[in-house]
Amino acid sequence: MRAVYQYTAVFEPDRKSGGFTVTIPSLPGCISEGDTFEKALGNIQEAAGLYIEVMRKREADIPQEEKGVVIAPVEGCYSQGKTLDKALKNIREVFHLISI
Repeated sequence: MRAVYQYTAVFEPDRKSGGFTVTIPSLPGCISEGDTFEKALGNIQEAAGLYIEVMRKREADIPQEEKGVVIAPVEGCYSQGKTLDKALKNIREVFHLISI
């Protein structure tokens, strides 16, 4: 029987060499890269599969990811709390839409 696990992968562009570095936060140490987004995606899928295979062989618990992960770009400037207030308002609106 084949089990399918779903995880959130974080793709970070490598500005120096091009391509992407990708991690899966729910699988500590699971990291890969690729010259293109598509290659990085394929590589991290393979890495996640190998990670799960090792966990099974060790008879360890396979990490599960909580549903409802929201990823959003965040501004990193400071303007006497206005940016934070705006960001929190936007996040509350997103969660409101998700919960409907």
